Amino acid sequence: MREILFRGKRIETGEFAYGFLVKMFGAYHIIDKDDENTAYEVIPETVGQYTGLKDKNGKRIWEGDILHIAKIADGLGGYYQPPLDYHVNVVVKFDLCAWMWETLCEDKRYISFPDAWCHYECEVIGNITDNPELMEK
Repeated sequence: MREILFRGKRIETGEFAYGFLVKMFGAYHIIDKDDENTAYEVIPETVGQYTGLKDKNGKRIWEGDILHIAKIADGLGGYYQPPLDYHVNVVVKFDLCAWMWETLCEDKRYISFPDAWCHYECEVIGNITDNPELMEK
């Protein structure tokens, strides 16, 4: 079973808070996962859920993260050594009732997580709020 966590940028400091998402008093808050008596008001546009997966370096992957991907297998039993580097990055989204990767290029493509994890390795290189320059085509 995967861990259900959220992150969002704190209004006071602009730093990410990690924990449980609640809406109280008309605003979104993250309740600290290590101290349930502490809640931080967060900017709604920065809230993202943890996917339950980690990148090739062991870093958690969150909704809104930007990933660099490389193909490691062809789906027919063949593996690439070294992996085939892709020239486009992807952003993590929850769409069509599933976790997806959306390519950051003019020709939008969607890759579902089950296919992605079988055939690609990925590395978190930023997120859409801290690194908007990575979103440019």
